Amino acid sequence: MEGYNIFKVREAVRAEIKADSIESEFNHRLKKVSAQNIKVDMDGLLQQVEDDLTRMSNVAVKDYTVVWDQVNKRFMVDSPRGKGEVCMSLIHNIFEEEIQFEVIMPSAFFVQPLLTSYIEDKNALHEPFALDNKVTLGKRCVAGKNPTAATITIKNEDVSSKEILNHLAKNKVVHSIGLDYDGIVFFNLDHTFMFTAITYEADLKYKSNGALDPQDDFVAEFTPILPELSKVINLLVKDVDGVS
Repeated sequence: MEGYNIFKVREAVRAEIKADSIESEFNHRLKKVSAQNIKVDMDGLLQQVEDDLTRMSNVAVKDYTVVWDQVNKRFMVDSPRGKGEVCMSLIHNIFEEEIQFEVIMPSAFFVQPLLTSYIEDKNALHEPFALDNKVTLGKRCVAGKNPTAATITIKNEDVSSKEILNHLAKNKVVHSIGLDYDGIVFFNLDHTFMFTAITYEADLKYKSNGALDPQDDFVAEFTPILPELSKVINLLVKDVDGVS
């Protein structure tokens, strides 16, 4: 696709072996060799049990979509934040060691007031964004510390309502907010700069085409939405850069 490279990153992780399973198998084998009067290397037997159970454990495989925006020199990763960092690490391994990638992780200490200003100040949220009717509120985090969880969730209500403004007047701040980009892209944005619950207008919603090659079908799904997502991210990154 012109301007973008789209690919998938696959993460394969073996299921963690539970301690009680290791203990049970260890005791079973120890009993067998003890009954045969065989001298046992306890550490070696334990390692053997752990290796055997790990080898037999299930492998969980998960694919994450990654997009390289050639114009803005930015990766976009469709995954939870923690997995996004894993994806970037896996991608980094493909390239030369001196090439460094950084996951955007703005401090919630700065982002919470920014999101709050979108409600308090009509001029803070730039066009073509509009507020949706979803918001979560809570205490402002302390600089340098992880934010606490939101304590108030309000849906299907005008975010400029008296109820919400009263919460803000009592020193609550926005932890996440619903945004509408020009009636095209709808999503939630939280204080870690994480985009969730992304939906698109009808014209951008893609239905799989069985007549296409799977790879072409995969690319076709993203062709109309990536330019719009890039615009969304560029505008919001400018806001975040302005406060951090």
